[in-house]
Amino acid sequence: MLMANKFHLNVSKCTPAPGGLKPCALIACGSFSPITYFHLRLFEDSRDAIASRSGMHVIGGFLSAVHDDYTKQGLIPYLHRSEMNKLAVQDSDWVASSEWEGQQKSWTHTVDVLDAHCALLKSAGYPSIKMILLCGADVLNAFSDPNIWPRDQVQRIVSDHGVAVMEREGFDIDKIIGQDPVLRNNRKNIYRIPRVVVNDISSTIVRKLISSRRSVKYLIPNLVISYIAEHSLFL
Repeated sequence: MLMANKFHLNVSKCTPAPGGLKPCALIACGSFSPITYFHLRLFEDSRDAIASRSGMHVIGGFLSAVHDDYTKQGLIPYLHRSEMNKLAVQDSDWVASSEWEGQQKSWTHTVDVLDAHCALLKSAGYPSIKMILLCGADVLNAFSDPNIWPRDQVQRIVSDHGVAVMEREGFDIDKIIGQDPVLRNNRKNIYRIPRVVVNDISSTIVRKLISSRRSVKYLIPNLVISYIAEHSLFL
């Protein structure tokens, strides 16, 4: 695992778990180019779903923007993506932006991001913390493809940590878990997140609208819209 002890994680928004409840923290890893209300709602819906399960308390949430070395179409420099993430959660009382992943020397595997944040939170006073990765059912389905997700990494993600999976049309979460022995054996660490409101906002759609000089208001936070305009991004 990459060293995490030289990095200071912002835990100012974290709240201790009440007695008897196991603390967990939510983390979303992605491009966030740019962040949208879909990403932010994923945090809220996941916390609500996990809170309804007895014995668990979400102490906080973290946005982790991928390193610049991760080659993907539409990926703008990390500096901008990180700043937009900070602006997007400025008014959140429990979600913060983490810069650990973006400050590494190169691209980092998701499981290493989880390990590092787990270590950081333990050193910050949460010794029994459990990290839960937020994702959609399409990502969970991809866990079964070793060409995308190495099996040893999937094993570590779902056994050492956990996954909160948002329902998505066309993907049967129970079937995905049932057909994969690694996921099936760690079913207790996979949390199904009901799709309460249909939200198909994607960064790709937002980029296309901006490049066409069309409005993206109500798709992404106003502060992010202002930042994009100020720096002439996605044009």
